[in-house]
Amino acid sequence: MALIRYRLAWLMIGAATLAACTTELDPDVSEASAESIIRANEKIAFDFFVAKGLTPAQSAGIIGNLDVESFMDPTINQGGGGPGRGIAQWSTGGRWDHDAGDNVVAYAAQQGASASSLNLQLKFVWFELTTFSRFGLAALRAATTVAQAEIPFEAKFEGCGACNRALRRSLGEDALARYGTPPPPPPPTWTSIVSADLDGDGNDEIGLYGASTGALNWYGMTATGTLGQSLAKLTIGTHWTSIVSADLDGDGTDEIGFYRASDGALVFYDIDATGHLGPSVFNITIGDGWNQVVTGHFNTAGTRGDQIAFYRGADGAFAVYGLTTAGLTPAQSIITLGTGWSSVFVGDFDGDGDDELGFYRASTGNVAIYEAGATGTLGTLLSGYTVGTGWTNVFTTDLNGGPRGDGVAAHHQDEIAFYNATAGSLVFYAASVLGQLVDNINAVDLVP
Repeated sequence: MALIRYRLAWLMIGAATLAACTTELDPDVSEASAESIIRANEKIAFDFFVAKGLTPAQSAGIIGNLDVESFMDPTINQGGGGPGRGIAQWSTGGRWDHDAGDNVVAYAAQQGASASSLNLQLKFVWFELTTFSRFGLAALRAATTVAQAEIPFEAKFEGCGACNRALRRSLGEDALARYGTPPPPPPPTWTSIVSADLDGDGNDEIGLYGASTGALNWYGMTATGTLGQSLAKLTIGTHWTSIVSADLDGDGTDEIGFYRASDGALVFYDIDATGHLGPSVFNITIGDGWNQVVTGHFNTAGTRGDQIAFYRGADGAFAVYGLTTAGLTPAQSIITLGTGWSSVFVGDFDGDGDDELGFYRASTGNVAIYEAGATGTLGTLLSGYTVGTGWTNVFTTDLNGGPRGDGVAAHHQDEIAFYNATAGSLVFYAASVLGQLVDNINAVDLVP
């Protein structure tokens, strides 16, 4: 085999240093491949020491030392026939294979692992640090910077001759920059969208919720269907299935409700004009397994959202209850609809003060709009049409502050919105009095 020297610009190492740290490798291994191996091993080592309780700066101080010693190669032998072996260049005849109770080869045999494996050598570094105080763990743990951490590991653990301290610090700082800052979490995928009149001005605000992160971000909405002012950004807990709004106390502003299908929890909160949650209004359990929950106003009298409906796609069950500040009143109707509807939505499309019921099926793109009876039963089919498939949420909202029916705070939400969580696309349409799509108002990209 040929001797390949890692002449990597990022290491800034000259020929003299390289001569001390060469290893027999396959001559087909390119410098680019060598760099990728070094980077991967650095990251593994950095994460190993952080997991042991060292700070990122302390761990990086170790990495800078090991980079200079061995380029993080557990199979490396010291150049020129020297005794150094492995990532820390333990010496043959000493800590590599001879010292009683403190040598890599014996430790590997105890562990049932190869002495030339990276994980075994990292474990041995930690064994030495935690077993023998002379190797400087106390000083290492007292360090608050890479420069401070590099010194005890260099002086006490490595005991090097020509140490090149500046290079060890430089490579440690590089490791800290690369691995010390955790990557930002992936942006939330908005799984539910709710519209609510938070400030009582007749225009709805919009809330975006991500079930995997628990993020709930509120925005104002313009009359043209674009996001307006950013309001509250909250973390409310994960895995809520549906979020709804309703004016429970009749004061002209909405409260906000959360339903979780896994355990049937339903909780409503007061909410201020910017979307911050206030006290809980009520917290109950209503039964699990409902796929869709919507609030509505089907009976002309009363207030906006004084009824709540639950739909279960598996069997088509549709149950409507009264909704008050004290919780749910007894069921007003329980009927069976078709199975497989992916979104249920309500809206006062004709301006008469009570809501119609809409259903959307993502697999076919079918939409059906029905007149609703006072207890939420289905009346006349007002319109049926096909839109695109794959929409995740369909809901209604009032973008233009139009009149709310006959003066009570009923839904007069004559725009219909379609949201695709995969693409992050939200599209608003104006709707006719029969709930048919009239005009594409706007499309919004909701990829955070």
